[in-house]
Amino acid sequence: MDFAGYVRQQSALWYATLGQEAGAPVPLRASGLDPVGTLLLVAPHPDDECLMAGFALRAVEEWGTRVIVLPYSYGSKVDRRQERHSELMRAVASLGFELFDPRQDHSLGELSPGDLARALAECIPDAVLFPHSGDGHPTHIRCSRQVSEVVTLWANSSRKRVHLFESAYWQDLPDPNLMVDLTSDHVIRMGSALLEHRGEIERNPYHLSLPAHLIDSRRKGVERVSGMGSRAGSGLFAQLLRHSVTNSGAS
Repeated sequence: MDFAGYVRQQSALWYATLGQEAGAPVPLRASGLDPVGTLLLVAPHPDDECLMAGFALRAVEEWGTRVIVLPYSYGSKVDRRQERHSELMRAVASLGFELFDPRQDHSLGELSPGDLARALAECIPDAVLFPHSGDGHPTHIRCSRQVSEVVTLWANSSRKRVHLFESAYWQDLPDPNLMVDLTSDHVIRMGSALLEHRGEIERNPYHLSLPAHLIDSRRKGVERVSGMGSRAGSGLFAQLLRHSVTNSGAS
């Protein structure tokens, strides 16, 4: 069975148990979000752009958002970095996003604050998607803190209002305030792109746990975002985020 069949089987079992059919995801506008013209997705590692992609895919569909992936690092294994860059290019193309990296040498280490500032000045995003500061992996934590600091400085200096969307993978968000519904097709696109990271998948076939991660995110989100005791509804998959806006002083 391929990945798409694997996801559809889980979805079919869920809806057969409920005795109903899958409905359309809740529109992003229902959460009171402003449309996003350009979204900068800062991926701590090549593969995180796939694991974090749910909201970005929804934004493309609902708002026509331009999604730009900025790789924060290419991993700790220097001899794998060029290969991981190639895997990243294929994954980003599979998702229908763009790739931007101010570094010319992909064997280098983590993105510097100056590199991030140059990326912001070049891409001029309306929103930035990145891991939260307690995401349980040292690289994710460094990425989060740097992005938060540099984006805030850039937004203030440019007097631009920037939406911040913090995601979770290694450690739950302590205070999510946004649940983004995902369909089976979204999960299939995320997992299919993840399979482009062949070296990582060979080490650990973690694409198989992606649907479970998104199912559990929806279970938690129904209670933690919608309110304790809320009805689960018919959705199966979701991404949990924390949404905030920089206080840039812009009018």
